[in-house]
Amino acid sequence: MGQLTKIIAIAAFVAASSIAQAAPQATIKSRFSGQVSPNNTGCEFPDDAVSVLVTDNGRTLVEERLCSTFGRGKAETFITHSGKTFVLVEQDTGRGTNATTTSLAIYSLDTDALDEKLEIPISWPTGPNGHFTYSYTTAEDQAGGLEVALKGRGAGQGDECCEPAEKSQTVHIDP
Repeated sequence: MGQLTKIIAIAAFVAASSIAQAAPQATIKSRFSGQVSPNNTGCEFPDDAVSVLVTDNGRTLVEERLCSTFGRGKAETFITHSGKTFVLVEQDTGRGTNATTTSLAIYSLDTDALDEKLEIPISWPTGPNGHFTYSYTTAEDQAGGLEVALKGRGAGQGDECCEPAEKSQTVHIDP
């Protein structure tokens, strides 16, 4: 029985240690209440209202109110080796057939706020049937900041005027 107690105690310690060292997480949450009028969301359309929630161990660190078409979006965190946290948010603007532009906003997480560092368009229409899109990867750069590597591709019958000359780009965000 003594051995079983030791195993349970060690398992509890390991579980508590992993919880204490959890990294902040970012998620997108709709703020649309279902009420269309009056529109008190700050967005052009009420169903565009979202919040980016940054949490750590279930505790909300920051809630940033944004607008994103139909409440769609993605959020994730990137943490450098030195512990600097960046929050990457994909959000859409525009409505209509092939009329939506997606942007990647990069924030640094401060004590109680998100500080926007850069916003990059990553997908946009290039014509009636064409769209240009960047996929991206993230890594820590040599200075300890964030590196975002963008690789682009066009699709459909687009207008070449609307596609960047360089299909691959790398952006660095200082720590």
